[in-house]
Amino acid sequence: MKRFRWSLQRLMDVTEQREKVLRMQVLAAWRKSSLIRRRIMMHRQSISRTLSELASLDLATRLLRQQVFMNAAPAHQQVIEALEKQLEEAQAQRQELTEKLMQVRSRIKTLERLREEARSEHLRQELAVEQKQFDENAHITFVRLSASRS
Repeated sequence: MKRFRWSLQRLMDVTEQREKVLRMQVLAAWRKSSLIRRRIMMHRQSISRTLSELASLDLATRLLRQQVFMNAAPAHQQVIEALEKQLEEAQAQRQELTEKLMQVRSRIKTLERLREEARSEHLRQELAVEQKQFDENAHITFVRLSASRS
């Protein structure tokens, strides 16, 4: 029986490789989003911790430190806003990569289906050739036996 060779196998291999690369990119984008979320949370916790420390101080000390904190608060807020913007961009990138990954996965499923159809057709053709060969052999054997009896 002839070995099955599929003409689109190279395309399938390249598409599977592309899927692996996209999976890694999606994972990297997810990690980046997670890191940015952690940084935002750390900044907010720092602000909360500072406010609770201020609340525990006596009035005179608190008023002095509270003014310093209030002067620095816009800078903290700008950092948080910049991080939130980065988070939105990272999430949009991750979403885009996920959509590309789904498209590539769909192509792979289609190629797998086509390969199975081609393999089935190849097997059917090979079995037909084999059956034809068996029929010819049986016919030749029958003719020989008939000729030797005559």
